[in-house]
Amino acid sequence: MLEKAQFSLARAGVMVGLCGLVVLGAGWLMNHRDAIKSKAPVHFSSGAWLSMQLVFKHVSPVNPLPPTPLLIRQDAVCSSGRAGFDRLQKEVESLNVHLDRMYLSKFVKRRYSLNLSSLLEEPSQFSISCADVARPIRLINEKIRRQGQGFLQSLDWKERQSGSGQKKFEVNNWISLPKQMFTSKSAWAGVPGCLYGTDASTGKRVVTDRGDVAITKFCQSQVAADQALRSPFTLSSNLPGFASLIAPLSAWRIPQSDLYEDLVGNENLVTWGSKKQPVGLHAQLSIDPAWQAWLQELAECFSGKVSNACSRYPTQSEGRYESARVRMAGISVIDVPSGRLVAAASANSPCFEHDKTRIGLPPKGCPQLPDDTVHRPRLPQSITNHALFTHAPPGSLVKPVLMAGILQYTPSDAGLTGLEVALQKSNSPQFLDAFLCRQKLGQGNFSSKCDRPALTLQSAHKLGWNTGCDGKSDKAIAQCAMVDLLYGQPLAQQQNNSGSSLQKEQRTPTLPVLMGQTLVKPYRSENGMSGYKDLPWPDSLPDSEQRKVCAQSGAKGYVRCRGPNLALISEAYGQGNTLATPTGVASLLASLANSAQNQPLHYPHLLVDLVLANGQSHSNTLSLKQSALSRGPDGLDPKISRQVLFAMEKTLMPGGTAHAACVSAFGPEGCRAPRGVAGKTGTPGDADERSLAQLSKDLKLRSECLTRQSSTCNTQYPLPRPRYRWYAAVFKSKGSAEYDKAIAVLVHSNWRRSDGRFADDQNAAAEMAMIAIRQFQAINN
Repeated sequence: MLEKAQFSLARAGVMVGLCGLVVLGAGWLMNHRDAIKSKAPVHFSSGAWLSMQLVFKHVSPVNPLPPTPLLIRQDAVCSSGRAGFDRLQKEVESLNVHLDRMYLSKFVKRRYSLNLSSLLEEPSQFSISCADVARPIRLINEKIRRQGQGFLQSLDWKERQSGSGQKKFEVNNWISLPKQMFTSKSAWAGVPGCLYGTDASTGKRVVTDRGDVAITKFCQSQVAADQALRSPFTLSSNLPGFASLIAPLSAWRIPQSDLYEDLVGNENLVTWGSKKQPVGLHAQLSIDPAWQAWLQELAECFSGKVSNACSRYPTQSEGRYESARVRMAGISVIDVPSGRLVAAASANSPCFEHDKTRIGLPPKGCPQLPDDTVHRPRLPQSITNHALFTHAPPGSLVKPVLMAGILQYTPSDAGLTGLEVALQKSNSPQFLDAFLCRQKLGQGNFSSKCDRPALTLQSAHKLGWNTGCDGKSDKAIAQCAMVDLLYGQPLAQQQNNSGSSLQKEQRTPTLPVLMGQTLVKPYRSENGMSGYKDLPWPDSLPDSEQRKVCAQSGAKGYVRCRGPNLALISEAYGQGNTLATPTGVASLLASLANSAQNQPLHYPHLLVDLVLANGQSHSNTLSLKQSALSRGPDGLDPKISRQVLFAMEKTLMPGGTAHAACVSAFGPEGCRAPRGVAGKTGTPGDADERSLAQLSKDLKLRSECLTRQSSTCNTQYPLPRPRYRWYAAVFKSKGSAEYDKAIAVLVHSNWRRSDGRFADDQNAAAEMAMIAIRQFQAINN
């Protein structure tokens, strides 16, 4: 399953955010001009616009005929063999890859590319160096890397215009760069708002070290001493994807934003250097800087980082490539009572990152991976934050959801004796027996009527998964299971509120994150909207005889299941169309804990508060909070939730799937009885067992097979699949009687050097989670 980063950032917000970083670091600290109380002057960067517009003038649909040789006049300053020409070609190739993605994502109907020959034939290019020719192309590539496809999508594309709209394009021009993208307010328009963290235990604001004494003191002065704590850690250096995560806040934090006056007004002033000037809203993020820094270190150490700090973790893995326990790790922690996202750690091994991004030279000693695979995609991918944006099958982590559905319906001819032990040992065949209404676990016939799959899907909805997957609208289909992480609201349910200026007409971007989806199928509406939709019941249930034959297939059962509706088996294994993110899994368990403790449920959120210069919350922040609170998941029956958590507590005890990891962190005596941790391991069972050498051989044979147009290629030579390992739990971090934190860890296993096979005999995800839980229980107890 290819890692995805399914979120987009609005062009304006990102560009304003970048502008704000420059302002924050230089302009407003100097403050040598008079205070600006009127509207800030507007500037247009004509040079940058003209140079980039010239580049897009030579982007056109790809000719279906074979490419013609690159013809450039040899007497030009920039030509083949001249200084900088190779670098220029690389920039062109990179841009063409980005343009090709627009076609692959179906944003445009035709493939586009930049024609370097025609660009260099421009009179203005004939007398300049290759470095000068490459500069605007490099600028475009940098904007795409920072802003993603949103930058290219914000351009004017001729084919996407109506007939009248196409008239503004010249005959051979296909793409235009809007001038407003290079229009900005003066950098002296005001002071950017401060960014605060949140203490995971108290909920108080935390002033983080910004690396500049003046800035830190300024932000400290903006909150009362009893309202803020100090932290030596910085959010920007310890939170991967930091710039992208805060970009949606730019319209409120940066006075230079075109939306700032509409959203905030002109009266939010601050005195700095004895002068008054506009200040952006101060944003309090839910991240605890201390928890984030420590978990980030843990993720990096397991992903191959070498440092003195890493010596205290069991990460010595000389037998693996890069001596790394895992190739990738994502760790998410959520505060159970409030839904605050406490930490989102994310790390990659150097080889993993290069395989995905192709930035710079490859590190030495990397495994040789074929291109166009899940491990080394043909096209470069952006690496953001695995805790938030990497989608993976959760495997047995769906068992708590299954168990919740199973326990809601117990007909007399379907016994459940042994279900808790089946969860403790992660016995999937027995779990499927219960899920599909077998008379007893491991034996007997199946009931003709079986509501448990439908009740399981209902449980997923009640715990915060599958939100919007009912497919009642096109919007719901496209945003099935997605939540806006800024405010903790399901995207499919998010409504335009004309009374809320913060989201008026959806002018400001959201931060979409997948929670989790299960028991769904791909769906395309009559209007052409693609996405996922809940499986319909009872139409999707195999008949009792089909279920019996499936249960008896293979040594342990449920191995060779074929026929109508038997894709349901893959879903029950936590595979197929079932996907989740670490944040989504942590949120699921937080909802389960709140249900058991009879507390309100919340979707996870990143934004805690937006604060005016006078220390008061912005008027609309309270309404947004209230709206988010009213849209939390419904929750389950507390009795059922407690029964599921009780079974999950046993997974750490002898015989449980997490017992070995528990012993490594707490010792044998610490894992003989419940210790305030209810968790579950997850290993998607459809991972590839082939060695790297066999994989390369099979992909070559697959290519030859496809050339012959054989119908058995996918069966004989399947595409590779990653090996993911999971662990997730709720735990008691304050010595209290209630679960107050949820953690989810996702890793991508590494290969052994000796035979090129996955080396994951020990679940590194469970080990990492246990180390983290031990640390935070020790801190807070």
